Amino acid sequence: MTRISRAASRRPGGIEWATLLITALLVPAVILAHELGHYLAGLAFNVPHPRLGLSGFSHGPAPWLSRRQVAMIGVAGPAVSLALAAIGLARVKPGHARFAAALGVAACMRLCELLPFAVAALARLARRAPYRRTTFDEPRVFDALGLNGDIALVGASVIFAAILFAVLRRQRRGSGKSLIIGGLIGWGAWRIMLEQGLLA
Repeated sequence: MTRISRAASRRPGGIEWATLLITALLVPAVILAHELGHYLAGLAFNVPHPRLGLSGFSHGPAPWLSRRQVAMIGVAGPAVSLALAAIGLARVKPGHARFAAALGVAACMRLCELLPFAVAALARLARRAPYRRTTFDEPRVFDALGLNGDIALVGASVIFAAILFAVLRRQRRGSGKSLIIGGLIGWGAWRIMLEQGLLA
Protein backbone atom coordinates (compact mmCIF):
# COMPACT_ATOMS: atom_id res chain seq x y z
CA MET A 1 0.00 0.00 0.00
CA THR A 2 1.42 3.40 -0.96
CA ARG A 3 1.72 6.38 1.37
CA ILE A 4 -1.11 8.13 -0.52
CA SER A 5 -3.48 5.15 -0.24
CA ARG A 6 -2.69 4.79 3.46
CA ALA A 7 -3.54 8.43 4.00
CA ALA A 8 -6.75 8.03 2.01
CA SER A 9 -7.78 5.02 4.11
CA ARG A 10 -7.44 7.14 7.27
CA ARG A 11 -9.70 9.95 6.01
CA PRO A 12 -12.96 10.25 7.97
CA GLY A 13 -15.71 8.62 5.97
CA GLY A 14 -13.32 6.63 3.75
CA ILE A 15 -13.92 2.95 3.01
CA GLU A 16 -12.22 0.58 5.44
CA TRP A 17 -11.49 -2.38 3.19
CA ALA A 18 -10.61 -4.82 5.97
CA THR A 19 -13.92 -4.06 7.72
CA LEU A 20 -15.82 -4.45 4.45
CA LEU A 21 -14.15 -7.80 3.68
CA ILE A 22 -14.63 -9.22 7.18
CA THR A 23 -18.32 -8.30 7.14
CA ALA A 24 -18.86 -9.79 3.66
CA LEU A 25 -17.21 -13.06 4.69
CA LEU A 26 -19.15 -13.26 7.94
CA VAL A 27 -22.54 -13.15 6.18
CA PRO A 28 -22.40 -16.74 4.83
CA ALA A 29 -20.89 -17.90 8.13
CA VAL A 30 -23.88 -16.42 10.01
CA ILE A 31 -26.29 -18.00 7.51
CA LEU A 32 -24.65 -21.39 8.04
CA ALA A 33 -24.87 -20.92 11.82
CA HIS A 34 -28.58 -20.07 11.40
CA GLU A 35 -29.18 -23.29 9.45
CA LEU A 36 -27.08 -25.23 11.97
CA GLY A 37 -29.51 -24.08 14.65
CA HIS A 38 -32.38 -25.69 12.71
CA TYR A 39 -30.26 -28.79 12.10
CA LEU A 40 -29.38 -29.34 15.75
CA ALA A 41 -32.98 -28.80 16.81
CA GLY A 42 -34.08 -31.30 14.16
CA LEU A 43 -31.57 -33.84 15.47
CA ALA A 44 -32.89 -33.29 18.99
CA PHE A 45 -36.37 -34.32 17.78
CA ASN A 46 -35.08 -37.21 15.64
CA VAL A 47 -36.29 -35.91 12.28
CA PRO A 48 -35.49 -38.32 9.44
CA HIS A 49 -32.79 -37.58 6.88
CA PRO A 50 -31.70 -34.15 8.17
CA ARG A 51 -29.76 -32.13 5.60
CA LEU A 52 -27.72 -29.03 6.34
CA GLY A 53 -26.52 -26.47 3.81
CA LEU A 54 -26.30 -22.76 3.01
CA SER A 55 -29.43 -23.21 0.91
CA GLY A 56 -31.36 -24.22 4.02
CA PHE A 57 -32.18 -27.06 6.38
CA SER A 58 -34.45 -29.85 5.26
CA HIS A 59 -35.57 -33.27 6.45
CA GLY A 60 -37.90 -36.10 5.54
CA PRO A 61 -41.57 -36.31 6.58
CA ALA A 62 -42.04 -36.30 10.36
CA PRO A 63 -45.80 -36.44 11.03
CA TRP A 64 -45.22 -37.36 14.67
CA LEU A 65 -43.83 -33.91 15.51
CA SER A 66 -46.09 -31.83 17.72
CA ARG A 67 -46.84 -28.20 16.90
CA ARG A 68 -44.53 -27.17 19.74
CA GLN A 69 -41.68 -29.27 18.33
CA VAL A 70 -42.20 -27.85 14.83
CA ALA A 71 -42.10 -24.36 16.35
CA MET A 72 -38.90 -25.14 18.26
CA ILE A 73 -37.14 -26.38 15.12
CA GLY A 74 -38.35 -23.30 13.25
CA VAL A 75 -37.29 -20.79 15.90
CA ALA A 76 -33.83 -22.33 16.41
CA GLY A 77 -32.38 -20.66 13.30
CA PRO A 78 -33.60 -17.11 13.98
CA ALA A 79 -32.56 -17.55 17.62
CA VAL A 80 -28.98 -18.23 16.52
CA SER A 81 -28.99 -15.20 14.19
CA LEU A 82 -30.41 -13.01 16.94
CA ALA A 83 -27.88 -14.30 19.48
CA LEU A 84 -24.96 -13.55 17.11
CA ALA A 85 -26.33 -10.06 16.42
CA ALA A 86 -26.70 -9.44 20.16
CA ILE A 87 -23.17 -10.71 20.87
CA GLY A 88 -21.79 -8.38 18.21
CA LEU A 89 -23.69 -5.44 19.68
CA ALA A 90 -22.64 -6.25 23.24
CA ARG A 91 -18.95 -6.36 22.34
CA VAL A 92 -18.88 -3.29 20.10
CA LYS A 93 -17.22 -0.11 21.34
CA PRO A 94 -17.00 3.26 19.58
CA GLY A 95 -14.22 3.06 17.01
CA HIS A 96 -13.09 -0.39 18.18
CA ALA A 97 -14.01 -4.08 18.02
CA ARG A 98 -14.12 -4.35 14.21
CA PHE A 99 -14.93 -8.07 14.28
CA ALA A 100 -17.77 -7.59 16.80
CA ALA A 101 -19.31 -4.84 14.69
CA ALA A 102 -18.95 -6.94 11.54
CA LEU A 103 -20.60 -9.89 13.29
CA GLY A 104 -23.49 -7.73 14.48
CA VAL A 105 -24.08 -6.27 11.02
CA ALA A 106 -23.67 -9.63 9.22
CA ALA A 107 -26.28 -11.22 11.51
CA CYS A 108 -28.68 -8.33 10.84
CA MET A 109 -28.44 -8.74 7.05
CA ARG A 110 -31.45 -11.02 7.42
CA LEU A 111 -33.32 -7.72 7.13
CA CYS A 112 -32.55 -7.66 3.40
CA GLU A 113 -35.01 -10.50 2.96
CA LEU A 114 -37.42 -9.82 5.81
CA LEU A 115 -38.04 -6.11 5.40
CA PRO A 116 -40.08 -5.98 2.15
CA PHE A 117 -42.36 -8.74 3.45
CA ALA A 118 -42.59 -7.06 6.85
CA VAL A 119 -43.82 -3.84 5.21
CA ALA A 120 -46.51 -5.83 3.39
CA ALA A 121 -47.37 -7.63 6.64
CA LEU A 122 -47.67 -4.30 8.47
CA ALA A 123 -50.03 -3.03 5.78
CA ARG A 124 -52.17 -6.17 6.16
CA LEU A 125 -52.27 -5.76 9.93
CA ALA A 126 -53.24 -2.09 9.59
CA ARG A 127 -56.20 -2.87 7.37
CA ARG A 128 -56.97 -6.18 9.14
CA ALA A 129 -56.50 -8.16 5.95
CA PRO A 130 -56.04 -11.96 6.05
CA TYR A 131 -52.54 -13.26 6.76
CA ARG A 132 -50.63 -14.64 3.76
CA ARG A 133 -48.29 -17.53 4.49
CA THR A 134 -44.59 -17.19 3.66
CA THR A 135 -41.57 -19.50 3.89
CA PHE A 136 -39.80 -17.39 6.53
CA ASP A 137 -39.00 -19.08 9.81
CA GLU A 138 -40.60 -16.54 12.14
CA PRO A 139 -44.13 -16.60 10.64
CA ARG A 140 -43.94 -20.38 10.23
CA VAL A 141 -43.24 -20.66 13.95
CA PHE A 142 -46.27 -18.48 14.66
CA ASP A 143 -48.31 -20.60 12.23
CA ALA A 144 -47.35 -23.74 14.14
CA LEU A 145 -48.53 -22.10 17.36
CA GLY A 146 -51.78 -20.88 15.80
CA LEU A 147 -50.76 -17.21 15.84
CA ASN A 148 -50.71 -14.52 13.16
CA GLY A 149 -47.45 -14.83 11.20
CA ASP A 150 -47.57 -11.18 10.11
CA ILE A 151 -46.86 -10.16 13.70
CA ALA A 152 -43.74 -12.36 13.66
CA LEU A 153 -42.51 -10.81 10.39
CA VAL A 154 -42.92 -7.28 11.68
CA GLY A 155 -41.49 -8.08 15.10
CA ALA A 156 -38.39 -9.84 13.74
CA SER A 157 -37.71 -6.97 11.34
CA VAL A 158 -38.02 -4.37 14.10
CA ILE A 159 -35.64 -6.31 16.37
CA PHE A 160 -32.95 -6.80 13.70
CA ALA A 161 -33.31 -3.19 12.52
CA ALA A 162 -32.89 -1.92 16.10
CA ILE A 163 -29.72 -3.99 16.63
CA LEU A 164 -28.32 -2.88 13.26
CA PHE A 165 -28.98 0.77 14.10
CA ALA A 166 -27.39 0.37 17.53
CA VAL A 167 -24.22 -1.21 16.07
CA LEU A 168 -23.88 1.44 13.35
CA ARG A 169 -24.51 4.27 15.80
CA ARG A 170 -21.33 3.31 17.65
CA GLN A 171 -19.17 3.50 14.52
CA ARG A 172 -17.28 6.25 12.75
CA ARG A 173 -18.86 7.23 9.45
CA GLY A 174 -16.31 5.29 7.40
CA SER A 175 -16.67 2.20 9.56
CA GLY A 176 -20.45 2.26 9.35
CA LYS A 177 -20.38 2.67 5.58
CA SER A 178 -17.88 -0.17 5.24
CA LEU A 179 -19.96 -2.46 7.44
CA ILE A 180 -23.13 -1.84 5.44
CA ILE A 181 -21.44 -2.24 2.05
CA GLY A 182 -19.69 -5.40 3.22
CA GLY A 183 -22.94 -6.82 4.57
CA LEU A 184 -24.79 -6.07 1.33
CA ILE A 185 -21.98 -7.59 -0.77
CA GLY A 186 -21.95 -10.73 1.37
CA TRP A 187 -25.73 -11.06 1.24
CA GLY A 188 -25.91 -10.32 -2.48
CA ALA A 189 -23.16 -12.83 -3.32
CA TRP A 190 -24.92 -15.51 -1.26
CA ARG A 191 -28.26 -14.82 -2.98
CA ILE A 192 -26.68 -14.94 -6.46
CA MET A 193 -24.94 -18.25 -5.69
CA LEU A 194 -28.18 -19.61 -4.26
CA GLU A 195 -30.19 -18.61 -7.34
CA GLN A 196 -27.55 -20.11 -9.63
CA GLY A 197 -27.63 -23.41 -7.76
CA LEU A 198 -24.05 -23.11 -6.54
CA LEU A 199 -24.91 -23.78 -2.89
CA ALA A 200 -25.79 -27.22 -1.60
